[in-house]
Amino acid sequence: MAKKTRKAQVVIAALDAKSQSLAYLLLQTNVRRGEFWQNVTGKIDPGESYEDGAIREALEETSLRPEWIVNFMDLKLSHKFIDGRKRDVHEKSYLLVLDRTFDVTIDPHEHQDYVWVGEPNRNSVEHEGNFEALLKAREIMMKDFT
Repeated sequence: MAKKTRKAQVVIAALDAKSQSLAYLLLQTNVRRGEFWQNVTGKIDPGESYEDGAIREALEETSLRPEWIVNFMDLKLSHKFIDGRKRDVHEKSYLLVLDRTFDVTIDPHEHQDYVWVGEPNRNSVEHEGNFEALLKAREIMMKDFT
């Protein structure tokens, strides 16, 4: 039996100081990867926990600074699927709360653009699992941080 690929997706939510409203970060994959919008998503390294991998991926893919992190939590969402490369994937979802929005540094090997959105909707992201994570994160943010 083939080994499962472990991935984490991270919804990054922040208080936008300019508008005093919540904002959610979305990244657009590059042409080679399909040009779709998603939450931060990445593969967990061998021997790494999902939690550590989620934070590492968020730092690597966005250039956020660790001192901006206010909270990190498991969204208790898990998805199993076959990805575009025919890999058997087990993905867990997390919420990373920041005290600010910031200008993201894009790695062109993975992404081509980013946007902070105030109110995610189904058209915001390509995959249903990303949208489910955004909705759960929004529910938590509206309850706990506003």
